[in-house]
Amino acid sequence: MDTQHSDQAPDLDDLGRKADELISLMFSRCEERINRTSAMPDAHASSLAHAAIAAQHAIHTFLVLARIR
Repeated sequence: MDTQHSDQAPDLDDLGRKADELISLMFSRCEERINRTSAMPDAHASSLAHAAIAAQHAIHTFLVLARIR
């Protein structure tokens, strides 16, 4: 894992790649958890998916706004 000093801000393309990786991991985790726990209430499973989608939209919105100068 690469480390950065506090005075070295990652560029937006790098943030976008990391955001895509995070979103992919979130959706994978949701799927894994839903499939592993067949007794999970539908409301809980639905909430996991909705939370992941909300995070995806928030991250993408942040990146779009950060690119606007």
